[in-house]
Amino acid sequence: MRDMTKPMEGKVTGTPRTRPQPPGSAGPAARQRFTRPIRAVLTALTALLTVVAAPATARAHQEPKAPADFVSLRAVDPTILQDMRYFTVHNFVGERIDGYRRPLCILTRPAAEALHQAQRRLLRQGYTLKVYDCYRPQRAVDHFVRWAEDLDDQAMKQEFYPDVDKTRLFADGYIAEKSGHSRGSTLDLTIVELPARPTRPYHPGQPLVPCYAPQAERFPDNSVDMGTGFDCFDTRSHTLDPRIQGAQRAHRLLLKSTLEGLGFVNLAEEWWHYTFKPEPYPDTYFDFPVTAASLTSGHYTGQTPTANARRRRPPPDRIQSAACPKLSTPLRTPHRSRIVRAAERPTGRASPAGPAPAPRAAPWPTATRCRSRSRSSPCTTPRAPPWSSSPAPSNPRAAAPPCPAATSTTGRTGGRPSSAN
Repeated sequence: MRDMTKPMEGKVTGTPRTRPQPPGSAGPAARQRFTRPIRAVLTALTALLTVVAAPATARAHQEPKAPADFVSLRAVDPTILQDMRYFTVHNFVGERIDGYRRPLCILTRPAAEALHQAQRRLLRQGYTLKVYDCYRPQRAVDHFVRWAEDLDDQAMKQEFYPDVDKTRLFADGYIAEKSGHSRGSTLDLTIVELPARPTRPYHPGQPLVPCYAPQAERFPDNSVDMGTGFDCFDTRSHTLDPRIQGAQRAHRLLLKSTLEGLGFVNLAEEWWHYTFKPEPYPDTYFDFPVTAASLTSGHYTGQTPTANARRRRPPPDRIQSAACPKLSTPLRTPHRSRIVRAAERPTGRASPAGPAPAPRAAPWPTATRCRSRSRSSPCTTPRAPPWSSSPAPSNPRAAAPPCPAATSTTGRTGGRPSSAN
C-alpha cells in the first residue's frame, strides 16, 4: 500500500476544481474592465492634489521680509553709484555670495537719508559716493564662514589677502560669524571724482594683482585713490595707517569727515566701513534676501511707473470754469504770473531820468473765473492782476468776451483754448 502520510509525487493531471460563482456575479475579465477606469481616476486625483498642495508648501516656506523702515537706497538718492561686489564674482570668495539676488543696496531709512545728505555735500565739491555693500543677510555671513574654513579654496588670495595666511582670518578679525551689515545700518563705500568714468568689468581667470599695489597696477576702479582696493585684507586698509600719505590720506579723511558729521562711525581697520548711529536694530541680525521683493514698504524705483502715475494735471490756462466751458481767453498761469509780477513790481529806486514809469498792464487778456451761482450768468468783468495797482486795462483785447450759456458741467479739458484755433 502507498503510504498516505507522504505527499504524492509526480505530475498532477486533470482539470483543477474551481470555486463556483454566485449567480449574477462578474468574472475576472469583467472586474478588470471595471477597475481600470477607477485606477485612472484615482491617479488623476492624486496628481491634482499634489499640484494643489505644492503652493501651500511653498507659502509655508516663504522668504522673510524686511521691516517697513528698510528702503532701497536708489529710492532715496538715485545719484549715488552702486557697485555691489558680492552680487558678482569679483570678491575674496570668487563667486556670488548667498542671499544676493539683485545688485541692490538696502538700508534702514535713517541711514539712507543721512547718506543722501552726505551725497549733497560731496556733489558741491565735485565728488559722488559709490557703495560696495549695504545690508548683508546672515546667510551671506555664513557663506563667508564656510569659505574661511575651507583652507584649500584660495583662488582669490593673490589680490585680496596676499600677505595673510588663511588660517589666521578668524584670529585677525577679517571673518566673523556675525556682521554689523546684517543689522541694516552699516555699509561699505568710497568716493568717485566727477565725471565718473566707467569701470572695466572683471573677467574670471584674469591675472590678479595685490590690492595694495599702486592704483595704476591693481584692479581698475573709478574711485579716487584710497591707498588700497576694497576688501583688502591688509593693515594698509586701516583708515589712519601711517604709510598712507598725500592724496590717498586726504581722500580717506574727506570721506571720514563728511560721513562722521552726519552720524556715521568708521571702523578703524577698514577705511570703507561705516555704521550709522544710533542703529534702529542694534541687536537684530536679519536674513531676508537682497531683492526688491523683500521690501514690504514698496520703496523701490526699479519698477515702471503706471499710467496714473505719469498722468499730470493740465496747466491752469487749459482749465475752463464749469459756467464757462468755452472760455476763449486763457487764464493766468503760474509762470506767466511770475514774469508779469517781476515786470510790474516797483523797484524802489529812482531812475536817473525821473520817476519810475507806471506799471504796465498784462501782455495778455486776463479774465475772472466764473464763480456766479447761476451757470447761465456771464462773466464779462475784466480785472487787473491782483499784484498791480493800475486800473483794469483799457485795451479792447484785454476784456474777456462774454461767456456763452453753459452746456456742460465739465471742469477741465484736455484740448487747446478756442482762441488758439
